[in-house]
Parts: sequence; C-alpha cells; structure tokens
Amino acid sequence: MFKNSKLPPQLPAFNTSLPTWSMVCRAAQASQDCYDSRTLGRKGTYTAANPKEDIKAMIVDDQLIDESRLVIVAIRGTHVRSLTDWAVNKDANPATPAGFLDDEQNACHAGFLQVTKAMVGQVATQLQEHPATASKPSLVFTGHSAGGAVAAMLYSHMLSTSVSSDLTALASQFSNINCVTFGAPPLSLAPLPRREHNSGVFLTFANEGDPVLRLSNAAYVKSLAKLMTASPPSSTANATAAAPAPVKLPLWPTPPAPLTNAGDVILIRDKENGRAAASRVTSDELSDVIFADLAQHGTEMYIRRVNELALDAMMGRDVY
Repeated sequence: MFKNSKLPPQLPAFNTSLPTWSMVCRAAQASQDCYDSRTLGRKGTYTAANPKEDIKAMIVDDQLIDESRLVIVAIRGTHVRSLTDWAVNKDANPATPAGFLDDEQNACHAGFLQVTKAMVGQVATQLQEHPATASKPSLVFTGHSAGGAVAAMLYSHMLSTSVSSDLTALASQFSNINCVTFGAPPLSLAPLPRREHNSGVFLTFANEGDPVLRLSNAAYVKSLAKLMTASPPSSTANATAAAPAPVKLPLWPTPPAPLTNAGDVILIRDKENGRAAASRVTSDELSDVIFADLAQHGTEMYIRRVNELALDAMMGRDVY
C-alpha cells in the first residue's frame, strides 16, 4: 500500500554463467540444511553451535560441478530459540574491523564481527583438513539471514591482503573463492566489495519484501513495527471498483539506515507469469524502501526462486 514497499519494475538484468547458477542453487540448499537437524549427518561435516565461544553452527561439504570440486562452507542463521543469536543480531552498533579487514576506515555490525572473529580458527582448521582441499577446488561461503552476514565477513577476511590469519593463509589453496548469501541483513557502513580472486563472485540474493534485508538499526525496526499496525493510507482505502483510476501511493517515511548490504545485491521476485526474475540493485535504490513481508524471508522461497532462475538460464530463457 506504499510506493516504497517495492522497487521499480524495470531494473538492470542479472545474468551469470550456468556453473555459477549451479553453485548458487547448491549454496541455497546448504543454507537451509544448516537449520535441519534431521539431515545434518548426511550433509558433510556438521559443527554444532557453541554460544559460549560465539560460534554458530555450520556445515562444510564438497560437491562436484561439471567435474570441478566445490567446497561449501554454510553458516546457520538465527535459531529461533537461541538467546545468544538474538543478542548478536541486536548488537548492531558499528565497530571497527581494524586488524581483521583491509578497509580499517569502514565499520561493521559489531555482533556479526565478533562472531566471525571467533569462527576464523575453526573454519580454517576444517578447510585445511578437508580432503578436497588437496585438489585446489573452488570455495563458496554461504548462509541465510544472519548466517549470510557471517559468511560475507569470513569471505572478506579470507581475501584480505593487509592482515593475516590461519584462514587468509589458505586462500592460495583454492582456484577461486566465492560468497553467495540469501536474505542477509546490512553489514557495514560502506559495502564490503567483491575481492578479485580468479573471478569469484560475491552475491547477496534478496527477495523483494524480505524485511531482514533492511534491518540495520533499532529505528528501522520501530518503523517497521509501526507500519505493521498502521491503518491503510486513505488513497488506497478509498479506492473502489467503481473508481478504477490508478491510485497514487504514498511513501512510508523510513529512518536513515547506517549499514549497507555486502556484495552485489541481486533482487529476486516473481514476474506476472509466476516465474522468478533476477535484477541488480544498488545501495542507493534500497536506501528508502520499507520491506515488510515476512513470508519472503523463508529459505524455501529463496530455494524455489534460484532453482527456477537456474533452470530458465539453462533453457535459454530470460531471467529478468
């Protein structure tokens, strides 16, 4: 009912290679697998969360794409019953990444930065011990929601050149390093850029309407809560079938969002025919939107859409 609840219909198209679409689909499934305790034993090496050490649950797996090995590091998002996870999410005040990322002038979500620092050693150990690493495979960090935020920061740290750790020391052992996230919240004052490492990608998939995509501070949360309980604007409430003229939708006033999303943001939504469409969006285009459709945040919606996009790309159909 508000003009800024959606983005314009015409946006720059997103296209990529078939192997990348395959990787995106596998990353989406791995992001969901982190939540499903019934399948964890069959999904690579599972590491349980350790709230006392600020460590999230994760899966390290390897798969084959066109005869090339892909190692997947999937970080679990927020567990609904984990008070530690919610405390991390809430700790959104920007903190300096000095000694951890190249851009020390930037500032990052304090909670996610703390968790990422805590997980570096564990991730490095599992990658170093993984059998597939010996064949110089591709690597992708992935995760849904808060897990995507941590995945993006692990990726950015691993490809940093001015800092060193057990994880940065492993960068040369992979043919390319990628990050693909789904419904990840804003992460830093300035966007974390894609690092050049043998043509790896840094993609943030965002369902249009997913509220987590814009949750960067308490002011935005309060604005969202106010929107949820607000009465319909008069311009839409007074519209009737007898007056089919186009309704001029009002704008919902959104507070400034200090943090931005990481990587190249790919907006996905359904076209009129029901098939998924993918478009590139910028931080400026997202700055004033108010997304409030919780159904858009589920992993099932992300998996369905990226699978459709991958199939359309394989069949030579437009994905925008």
